[in-house]
Amino acid sequence: MDEGILVLTTSTENYYNIGINGIGRGLSSDPNDPASYVPGLFWADWFYKNPSRNEFTPSTQLLIPMDNRTYASCTKTDGYEYCAHGGVSWTVPYLAGVYALCVQKSPAITPEEFWEKTMSTGTIQTIEYDGKEYELGTIIDPVKLLESL
Repeated sequence: MDEGILVLTTSTENYYNIGINGIGRGLSSDPNDPASYVPGLFWADWFYKNPSRNEFTPSTQLLIPMDNRTYASCTKTDGYEYCAHGGVSWTVPYLAGVYALCVQKSPAITPEEFWEKTMSTGTIQTIEYDGKEYELGTIIDPVKLLESL
């Protein structure tokens, strides 16, 4: 980290004061539409039952697609698998790929610049659930991020 290397883990808040979490979406919803995202399956109940969520604010938490993913098969060299329910560890490779694209476009980008740009270009989404509105948080927007470099 001190050498300008981005360290990505599921505990980024310990290094950058920005946490990451995974979000889900309906099976047939558009993955490019921020309005299609909801809290990830494993933390949705907690999200709706804890309205204060002080540790989970749009300025300190980056949301990354996680649930309803298709990926290269773990058992076949020429196949794919689908899983409806992911975990935060699924967000790290996604984020690493976005960072690699940013470095390709702007080789001098620092980890601090990456986080600042990621947060400032993300979409803050409000969702409705059970007749109430909730501020979901800042959803990563790779297209806007890359355009900002």
